[in-house]
Parts: sequence; C-alpha cells; structure tokens
Amino acid sequence: MDTQWEAPLTGSDRHLHKNDLLSLRTVDEVAAEYGVTRQAVHRWLNDGKLEGKKLGGVWRITLHALNEFSFNNQKKRKRSIQRSKTMLTPDEVAAECRVGAACVRKWLNDGKLKGTRLGGGVWRITREALSEFKGEVDLFGGE
Repeated sequence: MDTQWEAPLTGSDRHLHKNDLLSLRTVDEVAAEYGVTRQAVHRWLNDGKLEGKKLGGVWRITLHALNEFSFNNQKKRKRSIQRSKTMLTPDEVAAECRVGAACVRKWLNDGKLKGTRLGGGVWRITREALSEFKGEVDLFGGE
C-alpha cells in the first residue's frame, strides 16, 4: 500500500510519498551544504525559490527540491557570467583605457561612447561599443 502525505509542497501540487520522507533535509543541513546562512535558506523558502514544507513548524526540504533549485540557479549563474563577459562597467572601461571613471561617464553622457543606462546612474558598455569607440578616438594623443 502506497501511503501519501496529504499536505502539498509549497508552490506545487506535488505530494510527498514515503520515499520523499526519507530524503528530507533541515534548514541547517541545506545552509551547510550551500555555504550560506540559515536566514538565506529561509528567504529562499519564503520567496518560493526553494520548495519546502513545514512539519510541526519546522521547514523540511526534499532532495528533489534541492536538485531542482541547484539546476535553476546554475542556469541563472551561467547567464549572468555570459552577460558579465560582454558588458563592462565604467570602472572597467576606465582601467582598460587608462583614464578615470569620471572621464568615461562624461564620454557616456556626451554620447561619445555608446552605453546602456540601467537607472540610478548605473551604466553598462558592450565590448563592441568600446572597440568602436577606441577605433574612433585617439586615447593617447598619437602614442
């Protein structure tokens, strides 16, 4: 006889079976495995990023939920790393051009260097835009 636990997991219609009960992890175990604080794990659970269920007022997380969480975060991390390789901050452009960040911001505000304003004064510049800018401007006065 296959017994089913009737309370659904948070954010899902999936039900726990007796096999899932053997693979439950505590918040402390998840925090130790991911090298984060208990508060971080609680935030993931409360935000619905990590599936879990409260048993007797204590969060429990299945291995299936942890595997899904890890897979989703790996994909996000890869996208973030890919974006970071193609988008530069004004400080990174300044270091590459051997000028101050204020100079780079002036180029951006004057439209000399193409960039994307993300809001709050935050700029990002593509490598292509920087290469194009370097080809048009003599940064070192004929050196």
